Amino acid sequence: LTSRIRRALGDLQRNYEEVRQYAAPITLDRTDVDVAQAVRAAFEDLGAEFNARDVTLNVEERGDCLAKVDPHRMGQVFRNLLENAIAAAAGPIRIDVEIDKVTTPQGEEVKCAIRDDGQGMDTETLTRVFEPFYTTKQSGTGLGMAICKRIVDAHGGSIQADSTPSLGTQIIVTIPLEASS
Repeated sequence: LTSRIRRALGDLQRNYEEVRQYAAPITLDRTDVDVAQAVRAAFEDLGAEFNARDVTLNVEERGDCLAKVDPHRMGQVFRNLLENAIAAAAGPIRIDVEIDKVTTPQGEEVKCAIRDDGQGMDTETLTRVFEPFYTTKQSGTGLGMAICKRIVDAHGGSIQADSTPSLGTQIIVTIPLEASS
């Protein structure tokens, strides 16, 4: 009974923190960050949670992809995206990450595409994935992807989802190399 109470208290604390984070203003402490290294670090942070699962992370970086971002906030984004990718698959999991420097009308940006081989999302889920409090999971607040969107938006970037049921999901995060003035 005591361990169940502690576990429930921990769940309540995590839910409270997610709601508080979503409601709080986002302030950024930008520094030069190697985006590929940030993705790898986020994956390593998740290692303890999924150590019994067969998960492979393949990161392909094309060129020098340093961006002036808040390392803590972008770490949150990558941890959430990787955690969702891991949760989406039942068997051995392969997550492919492609990181490119791209030129857009807005200037130079880093494009980070994270693909999983999980169950994918249906059309309704795909259209609502960034909505606050929308979730398909049994537990959680439905704020993870909404928080990711807020963080990426605060960096002046964009985040998109593409998915095919039973074939997997791809999330593309695009962030400017330099902070906009």
